[in-house]
This record gives sequence, C-alpha cells and structure tokens, in this order.
Amino acid sequence: MKTLITFLLIAFCLPPPAFSQKNCDQDSSGLIPLNDLGAASYRGFKGGFYPDGSNERPSSHLVQALSQAALIQPLNSSGFSDNANGKIVMIGVGASNPRTEFAAF
Repeated sequence: MKTLITFLLIAFCLPPPAFSQKNCDQDSSGLIPLNDLGAASYRGFKGGFYPDGSNERPSSHLVQALSQAALIQPLNSSGFSDNANGKIVMIGVGASNPRTEFAAF
C-alpha cells in the first residue's frame, strides 16, 4: 500500500516533463510530409489533410462545427438543462498526448 501511495504522489504531484520537438530538417527517409504531398499520392492515398490534396479546411466543416457548438448548454447535476446554475465541463482522457494538450488549460 505504501508503494502505491508513493507512486501516486510521484505520478500526480510532479510537474510534467518539458517536451521538445525533433528537428526533422536532416531527415533522410525521403518521405514527403502529408501536408506537403499535395495532389501526389502515397500508397494510393492522396496527400493533404483534406480532399483533393488540400490543406485548407472546407467551409462546410466550420458550418457544421458552429452548429454543433450551438447545441452545447450548461447542465445541472441531474443532466438537465440549467442556464442559471448548470455547468459546462471538459475532460481529457488518456496519457501522453491528452496530458500535453490539456496542460494548456
């Protein structure tokens, strides 16, 4: 039990380690990053983050995101809409990437 308590104290009380990005300027793999691939393909799949090798988010994505965001509303502890006393919460589940992303909050 003492070992478990020690582990939990270490795991949750220490600050997260500093992360640094790798310098990929000297990468010798010859592979082209997805966002630089454009209309070319890799193993039969077109490059880019969006259809037709594009890296520009389609305007329909913004419209859909805003319509879904408009549905978010404060809820009370019973899960019912409550604009006066309800809360909107956000949770990050997982290790590594979620921890890194949620450190900004």
